[in-house]
Amino acid sequence: MTHELFTHDPAEFIPLPLPNSVDVSDVDAKYAAVFAEVIWGGLITAAQRRHLGTAAQVLGLGKKRVRTIEQALLAAHEARHRFAVVEQQIEEQERAETPVDRRSRKSIAPLVGHLAATSRDSYDELRNLELETRVEALESDHARLVRDAERLAQENDRLSSVAEALQGELAAARAQAASVPLGDRESVTSPRPRASRSRSDAGATADARHRSRRSIQAPPGSATPRAVAQLPSAAAAPLALTASPSIQRSLGPRNDPAELHRLMLRSPRDADLLRALFRALQRADDLDRRFCIAQALVYLGEANDQERATYTAHTSGNLARPTRAVEDSEWLDLLRHPEQDLIIGETLGEIAPAVLLGHVTAIRASLPPDVLNPRLEVDPRQSSEPAVRSLSWAAAILGIRLPSVFVCRELDRTVDIVLTPKPASRLGLRSLVGRSACELAFIAGRHLAWYRKELLLAQPERSARRLEDWIVAALLIGHGDLPLSPESKARVEPLAVTIRPLLNGPALARLELLFTRFVERGGRLNLTRWLESAELTAASAGLLLANDFSAAEAVLRLEGAEDVERTMGELVLFFTSSRCSTLRRRLGIAVHA
Repeated sequence: MTHELFTHDPAEFIPLPLPNSVDVSDVDAKYAAVFAEVIWGGLITAAQRRHLGTAAQVLGLGKKRVRTIEQALLAAHEARHRFAVVEQQIEEQERAETPVDRRSRKSIAPLVGHLAATSRDSYDELRNLELETRVEALESDHARLVRDAERLAQENDRLSSVAEALQGELAAARAQAASVPLGDRESVTSPRPRASRSRSDAGATADARHRSRRSIQAPPGSATPRAVAQLPSAAAAPLALTASPSIQRSLGPRNDPAELHRLMLRSPRDADLLRALFRALQRADDLDRRFCIAQALVYLGEANDQERATYTAHTSGNLARPTRAVEDSEWLDLLRHPEQDLIIGETLGEIAPAVLLGHVTAIRASLPPDVLNPRLEVDPRQSSEPAVRSLSWAAAILGIRLPSVFVCRELDRTVDIVLTPKPASRLGLRSLVGRSACELAFIAGRHLAWYRKELLLAQPERSARRLEDWIVAALLIGHGDLPLSPESKARVEPLAVTIRPLLNGPALARLELLFTRFVERGGRLNLTRWLESAELTAASAGLLLANDFSAAEAVLRLEGAEDVERTMGELVLFFTSSRCSTLRRRLGIAVHA
């Protein structure tokens, strides 16, 4: 295997101009790292303050931005270590001041004069900021309404096709019923009553004749099957309650792909359902989706000759070569797992840059020394290592900014994320040795999905409790009167104090909107389910690139993932869905006749 596997055709491939990743300014991250090193001992000396001033000048940071970063880092450091950072230079200046100087410094008169001179400019600035915030909120609402309209249009098309199919079946049933002579109908349904029968027997015969006419006139699928109708009532009742999945499927729409795929939600690995879906799509002439279903049946070991032939005819064993990157709207509508809560993701994405920058001291304390050895960093675009190049290849397809990559052969795992203001990836021995191209593609896609701004804070340990504190802190920033228990308040308020200075006006406005949506939904969020859904979204991204179920399962077992069988069932459900087929077609990797 050579590194040419993980390449794009520069003449055809269209990258995403604005990757959807957490973006922390390089200069902000560098100054934060310098300041975190200075305050680590709890004292800022005069020499260190001069060093910080020089660093800010070299990086081109203004005094206002420097104060903002320092304020956030000081709050995070003091909350973590339970002591205040002392600045020696300030104490020396205060000792050198006379009582008159101290009274003058504490007077608010200069501040009043400054406000009087700049009040109009400040008002205009605030007014412009308010208008910009409102415009961004309206644009966000418009984009959401457009996505909702597209989904409703797709659902309307599906329902229209179902209605047309039902009308055709109803017309065929009526034509069949009309072609049977009335005398034949009566002779089939019940024998002609004899004159010697009692009146009660005649009434029962009439009831049977009425039921026969009604069963003939009813459309297929709506009437009770004759075999069930002739059973005694005592046996028919439990049969209706405990009908097997095969009987339930026979009563439902047999040729509706959407309905068949909906039935797979409870049993994604059901070969009978997959085979019925494969047959139903022959009428729709959807070759790529039939290929995906055939591949799932081959993986499950349930493919018949026709399905295996479909898979064999269109699989090349090579990696896909998309013509463009996945757009953000496509990720949210087509790739994201349906149970991955948008409010949670949007909230975490809004505060992610501030969290990474403001908590650089806490991050520094949690990292072992030399965890990102500069000597181990490699350039993915120049490296000949397939595992390294796979990250660059996958990042371009998924529309994610490529992180710094470190090759750590002593790391006994495939790959992990080191969470710093500029997050980085470490490739371990398990991805560097013995992996096929499809396995590397799955590893890269699944790993890089966590770099999206709504998912990054779930790394590296994916703690629901830690995410809950960050979300409550963000909601507290969006609405200061959020009722909290004393225990939760003690944990969350320091976090809010840390990240609030690093959020601009539009970000604060978006947090207010998110708080409103949170309240409208009843004030409930399920972070455990969100984490599980995020895992499935990342796995779906890996399968989209690998295009190989066996490779996906091999990597999941290699990494010791929990409940591999359930994850693979969810991947079958995603890969055979209409949304996956739509995404493959848009990326230019769908198979054609």
